[in-house]
Amino acid sequence: MDSGFTIYERAVTTTYQAYLYFDPTVWTLGGVFRMASGVSGTWPTVGDETAAQEQNADTHVALSFGPTMQPVTPNALGSGSGTGVGGKFK
Repeated sequence: MDSGFTIYERAVTTTYQAYLYFDPTVWTLGGVFRMASGVSGTWPTVGDETAAQEQNADTHVALSFGPTMQPVTPNALGSGSGTGVGGKFK
């Protein structure tokens, strides 16, 4: 799927901070879009300095100042899609 992404095993009813950026140094059709992670290698749930540093590193093109979107996972009472501000989350 080239217009969205899927992640697994996230905590329910949680808002995550997605730090998205473009990395032109990866030679796959001229670069790739990536998502920075927090200190522990997981998605941060609050502002995260490590993810922001990765997003704004040399040669990276940040897609925003700070988190690009805040996807919210669905609650534990049933299945369904979460929603994200400014992006798609499944």
